Formats: sequence, C-alpha cells, structure tokens
Amino acid sequence: DRGTSGAIIFVFSPEDVAFFNANASIEKFYFVVARGFAPQEGTIDHALRPPVDPYLRTQKTEPQAAVSHFKTIAFGEVPVPLGKYDKTRLSLIRLWLETGRQHQIRRHLKWLAHPVIGDATYGKGNLNRALYEYFGISRMLLHCALLKIQLPGAASLAVQAPLDDEFKNVLDRMGWLENYKADIDALS
Repeated sequence: DRGTSGAIIFVFSPEDVAFFNANASIEKFYFVVARGFAPQEGTIDHALRPPVDPYLRTQKTEPQAAVSHFKTIAFGEVPVPLGKYDKTRLSLIRLWLETGRQHQIRRHLKWLAHPVIGDATYGKGNLNRALYEYFGISRMLLHCALLKIQLPGAASLAVQAPLDDEFKNVLDRMGWLENYKADIDALS
C-alpha cells in the first residue's frame, strides 16, 4: 500500500520468496487513526474477496479467510463537524494480522464502520478532506510500526519504524503520543 508508512520486507528472488513464505514467522504491528470510538479490543474474522486486478486474465472471486486482531489505544474528539455532529470522534488502534489479504486492515476497519482517516478508497472523502485541513496532513494514517521476524536457526529480528512527521503531529495534537510510545515499547 503506497499510502502506508513504516517497516516493510523486500524479498527479491522467487526462490527466496518461497523460502520466506514457508519458513519465516512474521508478526506485523500496525497503528491507525480511525473514525469513531472503536471497541476496546477484538478480532475481525471477515472473509474478503480479492479486489479486481485489470492486469490478470483470470480473477479470483471467492472470498478468502481474513483475520485481524485489534486493540484500541486511545480515544478523542476534534472540533470538525460531520453531518449532524459538531465534533468528530477518533480512535488510535493497534492491529496485528493472522492473514495478509490486500487492503485487509483498511477493508476490515471499514466493515466495522471505523474507516482509516485519509483512506481515499474505503474511507469517507468529506471527512478526510476536513481532517487533512484540520491536522495539516496529506496522507492516510496507517503505519507499520514493528516487524518481528523469526527464521529457523537464526536469531529473531525486530524492525521498528519511526513515525513520519505527519502521523507524529496528529498523535501529538490528540495527546496520544505517550499512549503510542508505551504501547510500542510493550511490544518490543
């Protein structure tokens, strides 16, 4: 996802991809700012259909199992009107995945009615524009903060990616930066 910041794994050859997929144990921890007051924690077990890819001759159409776990780290409101409400509720959510479907986090949070702020595909355009202006941002608020990788016979590796300035500014303005730091430190 181009709009996602943070840690990423690159594997360059088909043989290495096959080895990595068969042997690596990977944990990915994402943080998002989402609309509304999300539940405190939970598991989203909701199958997803693969998005249509115009470059593929044969499209997969059957829903695929998709499981995401989440914990809400902080809640808050901003004075941005939306519909009949004079304020917009927001949540800082940590997610970790059992499966890796395309746009899984974004699609699961939309399914929960808590879309990722700044998500042009699955979010709410008018809210995104209003919050872009309020926070002075221009990106989706989805960040892969931590990757933990374990390969057989090797020491585990943890890669922590710092927040970019825009995401950090939003957390700071919401008073959530300490919540984020405490949560990521507990994971490391």
